[in-house]
Amino acid sequence: MIFSTGPLVRVGTIVKTHGFEGRLRFQIESEEYFNPTEPVFILMEGKPVPFFFNEISEGDNAVILLDGVDTYDSARKFSGKEVFQKGDPEADPDAWHLEGYTMIDQQLGNLGEILEQLDHGFQQIAVINYKDCECLIPIVPEIFTQVNHDTHTVYVELPEGLIELYTEPDSTDKN
Repeated sequence: MIFSTGPLVRVGTIVKTHGFEGRLRFQIESEEYFNPTEPVFILMEGKPVPFFFNEISEGDNAVILLDGVDTYDSARKFSGKEVFQKGDPEADPDAWHLEGYTMIDQQLGNLGEILEQLDHGFQQIAVINYKDCECLIPIVPEIFTQVNHDTHTVYVELPEGLIELYTEPDSTDKN
């Protein structure tokens, strides 16, 4: 996911509140990119907002206290939110979990739901069904211009002719 903050990689999810003093239960999902000394970004109204850790416990299911979040009521709004840090999403496309998201192209509009996310070793591929045709879309920042995790929507700028490879009959097949 690319914002003005630079590329962001999903590193985990805030599972729920923990106690009554603003602490949160944080499930770390990408230890390779997670750095507790760097700020995390949480999408608030579709925009990444940076937060620093005041406290963090050890382990994959850590208890955290974010700077400025010090009451149960202020912590509740973070439950279920995905957590990101600066990183290179092209280097770790596994950090993008997009099955079930709606894909919208700048020119064609709504392309439908991402039915499956395939791992082809060097690259992730999104599978959609557009006009009753299975289409394979490479998951790369050059195509995926924005990901909104709150609305489960991805915005793409598909290269000219990519969808037509799947939806138009092969003009060389004249049997």
